[in-house]
Amino acid sequence: MMQSATARALTLVPEVTTMTTPSGATTALDGDTILVRAPDGALLASYDSATGTLVLSARTEIAISSKNGRISLDSETLEITAKTARVKVGTWNFDAERILERTFDAFRTVEGIAETHARRMRTIVERTLEFCSNRTTVSSKEDTRIDGKRVLLG
Repeated sequence: MMQSATARALTLVPEVTTMTTPSGATTALDGDTILVRAPDGALLASYDSATGTLVLSARTEIAISSKNGRISLDSETLEITAKTARVKVGTWNFDAERILERTFDAFRTVEGIAETHARRMRTIVERTLEFCSNRTTVSSKEDTRIDGKRVLLG
């Protein structure tokens, strides 16, 4: 019985543990791990079938593209470590139970409106709090309290 060329190309002989492309890139089987290396020997990907761990690495860039589709990351924990991270999107929808931010300095520029809806809001400032605007309105349905050593108006 004759096999098609495609079927023959996909059939691996069990004794073969390494494949090499004409340019020198290789795949190798190392126990439960499949390794993919660049022609210079740099490790590009490893998959450990015993643990289910897939690691991708590159010297310059890893590009993930889905021109007309969707890219989905689904994980119990997502860690991103980078010297610089840049995200450019049309709309950013972010849903979280809790957000904890820690930074040395934070600067935000909003061209239109910046609005916060909250049941309760606290801002704690160690030294000086400044509000600068052309017009300021403070309104309360109940009490408004200003408590300070001195209150200067005008």
